[in-house]
Amino acid sequence: MVKLLTLFDDREFVVKKPTLLKKKTTCIIPKATKKIWRNLDEFNTFKYVTPYDIPQLKPYNGTIPKRLVPYCNLSKATDNDCPHFYIDDNRIPMMGQNIEYFTKRLARFPHVIAPDYTMYCGAPFAINLRSLFMNRSIACYWQEHGLHIIPSFNGGDAQTFDYCLAGLPKYSVIACGNVGVSRSIISLKLWKCLVEKAIKDLEPTALIIYGTKIEFAHPDDLPIYWYDDFIHSKLR
Repeated sequence: MVKLLTLFDDREFVVKKPTLLKKKTTCIIPKATKKIWRNLDEFNTFKYVTPYDIPQLKPYNGTIPKRLVPYCNLSKATDNDCPHFYIDDNRIPMMGQNIEYFTKRLARFPHVIAPDYTMYCGAPFAINLRSLFMNRSIACYWQEHGLHIIPSFNGGDAQTFDYCLAGLPKYSVIACGNVGVSRSIISLKLWKCLVEKAIKDLEPTALIIYGTKIEFAHPDDLPIYWYDDFIHSKLR
């Protein structure tokens, strides 16, 4: 008996190996998973970029948020705040399970930063590609349903730099987080290299950074907006 994971959640379903008397493989798939795959019908309207078929986001050049609020504290947010997902992955719901619910919940905000499921250093390619696809596909779904989404990027080790920016638009406001990168010299260097690569490849109109102020190379005329992470903002 083989256990598999669906693309959008961590629910396991079972694929029974056929015996010698059976010619077909039978799958037992929970109702929640069937609902997830019905949502995939709407993905046919997305534009995809090769080579990994990552959904292409539209640029955002609207107003800059006044305050960022983590999704896990959404109950304390005002209608003028901007939700973000620069939090531990365990605190981000698997939105693919009921994407319509999360779309309606976020619709009251003037802008939302795209999901930020983590791409890990040293993780298998398939795991990081799964995070990348979820980040872009959910954000693209929200754009298609009228939400004003600020594209966001992250990366793992240097090997992810070849594809971690896939699906992001050029000439757009973009966002990223850096919470915790200063704990390691290697993590700090990787983050700086990634941000500098994003600026070079995407030529953003503005950059939103959630976390600690860190010096890095950037054009003098690029507007950069820094936002304290939730812990540091409480300490001020």
